[in-house]
Amino acid sequence: MDKHFVLSFSVGVGSLAMLVLNLVFFNSVATLLLGTSIAFNFATMVKYYPKDFKVAMKKVFWRE
Repeated sequence: MDKHFVLSFSVGVGSLAMLVLNLVFFNSVATLLLGTSIAFNFATMVKYYPKDFKVAMKKVFWRE
């Protein structure tokens, strides 16, 4: 996998964790900003790294 994809994917997953924590504890404007950044990050990954994104999603969510 491309190192830029790995960095982008880890930032997206970290942002998703922060979004959940922010929703649980604060429910503030930062929640909206985190949600927007997550959507933008994952849309960018799907556009520029479609094959790597599918492989990463299978590794994360698919059990064999």
